[in-house]
Amino acid sequence: MWWYGDVWWLSTLYLFGPRWVVLLPLAVLIPSAIWRRGPFAPLLVATVIILGPVLGFRTGWRTWLGGADQPDDIRVVTFNTAGGWNVGSQEVATLLTLRPDVIAIQECSLEDVDLMREATDWFVHSSGGSLCLVSRYPIDGVAQQEREPVQYAGGSGWVIRYAIRTPIALIQLTNVHLDTPRSGFEQVRAGRVALGAQDLASKSVLREIESRRARRWVDEGDGPFLVTGDFNMPVESVIYRRYWGDLTNAFSRG
Repeated sequence: MWWYGDVWWLSTLYLFGPRWVVLLPLAVLIPSAIWRRGPFAPLLVATVIILGPVLGFRTGWRTWLGGADQPDDIRVVTFNTAGGWNVGSQEVATLLTLRPDVIAIQECSLEDVDLMREATDWFVHSSGGSLCLVSRYPIDGVAQQEREPVQYAGGSGWVIRYAIRTPIALIQLTNVHLDTPRSGFEQVRAGRVALGAQDLASKSVLREIESRRARRWVDEGDGPFLVTGDFNMPVESVIYRRYWGDLTNAFSRG
């Protein structure tokens, strides 16, 4: 998973699939060890390894400490609306109870933009396509990366960098929506394994190109930066670690 996820199609399948299947041997081995009265130590070690590095189990201990936001904290909400909310102002009000400073939206519709403008007096930017940004602070600049090179190959390639004037500093926030390997998974699920494997392999190449271009776009901004959005890959992905692994993942840290 760590070495070949998003490189080899079978590892990619496991990377995005249900990881609990690796617990199934324990359902046989633990009763067998109880019946034979040992050995328990190897099973305990195996269980810890599976729950930790493999399944990514986290206690969330930082949330136990609580604590108020610091003066230089910026609270960001990122939200893929799956093609538009089609909901009312009450849901927007619920979103605002999260006390965000910036809301980055993917698959944003014009209705979403209108809802946010009605619910807040914040700064709103729409790409007219997939990405929107709602900011408590002024948006001083917008730079969208050219999509055609990856779009022509069937990718997503939505990458927009915003200059946001916060009370602390002018920060660069990049909102991304990168391509998904979903079509390959659907082929495998339908029993077309060979086609699914080919699709996953070609999608991995395309998704790496997308991440490489997106990270270059991020680095071209000046000053401190944040990257948010829908990466369509978990943190164990080789592609993620190659192009985004040097950054602090706020979700994993939290």
